[in-house]
Amino acid sequence: MKGKFLGWLIVINVFVLGAIAGGAGVFAWSTQQHTAMVREGAVDTHRARVLGRKLDLDDTQESRVAAILTDHKGRADDEIRYVLRPDQQRRFDHMVSERPRHPKNPPRFQ
Repeated sequence: MKGKFLGWLIVINVFVLGAIAGGAGVFAWSTQQHTAMVREGAVDTHRARVLGRKLDLDDTQESRVAAILTDHKGRADDEIRYVLRPDQQRRFDHMVSERPRHPKNPPRFQ
């Protein structure tokens, strides 16, 4: 009975340690991928596509918004508003007011 219990305990520990190691590996990989995306500007391109879909931007507007996001991280909101039509500006202002603010992280659109 004692040997059977010890065997199950070893098997359970192997699975638990495997899950922990796998989770740590996935976390490290995803962190590396996210860092690479930020360096390459893929995050700004994605944000421009999200804004394009939510605000019904035409191709010219979307490409200008992507350039603004890439070139002017700090003042992007003001420059984006300038590109938009009045109806799009109202929706954009609403989106900006509802997005969460994190002091250490830049604002993001979901």
